[in-house]
Amino acid sequence: MPPLAADATSAFAATGFLRVPGLMADALDALRTALDEALSDATPDDPNLHYEGPEGYLVRAERLDQRHPAFAALMHETPALSAIAEQLLGPGLQPDSVMLFDKVPGTGRETPPHQDAWFLRDVEAGLHFWIAIDDTDATNGCLQYVHGSHRLGVQPHHALHHPTYSHTVGPAASGPAVPCPATAGDVLIHHVGIVHGAGPNTSPRSRRAISVSFYRPDSPLPAAD
Repeated sequence: MPPLAADATSAFAATGFLRVPGLMADALDALRTALDEALSDATPDDPNLHYEGPEGYLVRAERLDQRHPAFAALMHETPALSAIAEQLLGPGLQPDSVMLFDKVPGTGRETPPHQDAWFLRDVEAGLHFWIAIDDTDATNGCLQYVHGSHRLGVQPHHALHHPTYSHTVGPAASGPAVPCPATAGDVLIHHVGIVHGAGPNTSPRSRRAISVSFYRPDSPLPAAD
């Protein structure tokens, strides 16, 4: 039996994203512990760690799968993720990496609208499992998606003065974006071609998420309708 209902598959094809409530809720405590352990020896000169602001707070950590065995297991040994990836985009997708995205409480930095496929260049078919480690809403920077924008193909991006995102998509493809709140343990699944971003974290609460990537190289994005 497919891990998701048939209507979820059609919804993903139409919108480019899904929210699966509670998919990783049972793993939350273990993931939080592994995250603390993986970053316990973090240093500013690590090329896989990205910091912002004069305080130097961590906003992105790449290759967590190389920093802690729990994240390697999450990527390679979680049957639900690989099964969902195949159900949504067909066979041939391979796990690629695990990353942390963090919006520190009270920080005003937004994530500009973009398509992951533009940055990947050689990967045009794939998806990201965005695992909410904290509750997310409009006040602490939940993800925002432009419904159906994955069917536009890779859009032009222009250079941006931003500490962690070098480019953003043009205004013709960047809206309207719809907020997608999530509860800790929920998983947001989005196509690499969907335009998405996030607002700043103006709240006193953390907004951490772990992203697991599955890619199939050399496959085109769906054509626009």
